[in-house]
Amino acid sequence: MRAAQELRELLSQDGFARPLRLAREKVEAQGDIAGTISLPAVSPEELRCLTGVLGRRWQAPVAGQDVPGLALRRLDGALRDSRFACTLPEALELLADRPLHNRRAARAALRDGREAVWARASAHPAAAAPRTAAWLERARSTGAIARLAYADGGDALTACLDAAAALPAEPPEALAVLAARLHGSAHALDPDRPAGQLLVSLLAAWRRRPAPSGAAQRRALLAEVGVLSDPISCAVAALNLPATGDGLVAGMTRLAAGRHLSFTLGNLVSEPLALRTADVFICENPTVLAEAERSLGAAAPPLVCTDGQFNTACLRLLEALGAAGCALHVHADFDWGGLNIVSRAIQTAGARPWRYDLESYREALQRVPATSPSSRPAHQLDGRLAPLAAELRAGGRAIHEEALIELLLDDLRRAASTRDTDPPVGPKVWCRCGTPPWRG
Repeated sequence: MRAAQELRELLSQDGFARPLRLAREKVEAQGDIAGTISLPAVSPEELRCLTGVLGRRWQAPVAGQDVPGLALRRLDGALRDSRFACTLPEALELLADRPLHNRRAARAALRDGREAVWARASAHPAAAAPRTAAWLERARSTGAIARLAYADGGDALTACLDAAAALPAEPPEALAVLAARLHGSAHALDPDRPAGQLLVSLLAAWRRRPAPSGAAQRRALLAEVGVLSDPISCAVAALNLPATGDGLVAGMTRLAAGRHLSFTLGNLVSEPLALRTADVFICENPTVLAEAERSLGAAAPPLVCTDGQFNTACLRLLEALGAAGCALHVHADFDWGGLNIVSRAIQTAGARPWRYDLESYREALQRVPATSPSSRPAHQLDGRLAPLAAELRAGGRAIHEEALIELLLDDLRRAASTRDTDPPVGPKVWCRCGTPPWRG
């Protein structure tokens, strides 16, 4: 005990600070005491301390000169032969009061562990699918995805592949239920967990599209394979939905004729929807829906409100209406957010603009005051909206949908007067994820 204290006091001298720090870095990096350390511009105090350990047979340089290569094995041998009879690693651990870290061994263990993660993933039954195997190959060389794959010793990647093997879910299943069934934890596949993030990346690769950039896109992607991440709070409001048959949605619609309803994502995907072919109108703002309900009630044509950018419930309903042969007519604010809404309805559900083109915009500017548009220009717009986008960008004037509500209500009244009282019934469709322009 006394010898250890004396050794600690000896090695704590300022002259040993730099040599022993460099020695520790070298030993930890290599995992042994091979090699040399260099001491540029050695100080008199360092020379005194090193000479005291290495002995006079060491060819010490003059103070201020460089020591180009001090062999660690020589320093280790000198400590072994001293009255302290200890090794260099033992001395370094005693001085720092902590064990040496073998970085070479740690790197090897990390490398072996990662190889085991990919080997286990490649042997997983889900990896037999070519699209999953291709994703695994890319993920291995993609830093962000690979780091997620190594989480929990590779358990996150295994959990992702377990979920992939169970998809698509038919009938649709809540994300928490799927996670609990497969892994015992309802939160195992949450979007903030590595397994959940990996699953979303894999599903995007299945669809050959970029990873989702937000919660709505992530929910939509999961819903495409029958996984509901927000079946209750994710909802869409609609008036006089053209649903028929004995299903829940049709029953709710009949009972609430002339009154708007809010359909949750769970309502929409729990059963196939039987939908009549009809002209269906789409607005962005709840005020338009409320005014149509107040003015027209049960006579109003079907009207769906996006309430801003689409959520998954809205997207699923519009896709189901389009698949059933309904003619969709979409309107929104004349600003960048509205352009995104209309463009997305066109691209994903086959909708047509409703009073939403360059001419309609110019007419609206003559009718109502304009305001400043939102600051973010729209991206990936449908080509038919390009002239309108260019005009909005050049003029910098936006018009909210509520300012045009009387024009929109007139269109809905005209549509109501021409509604077929007994239109044909379209096919039943699972809510998965040639028409008049109605410009007045």
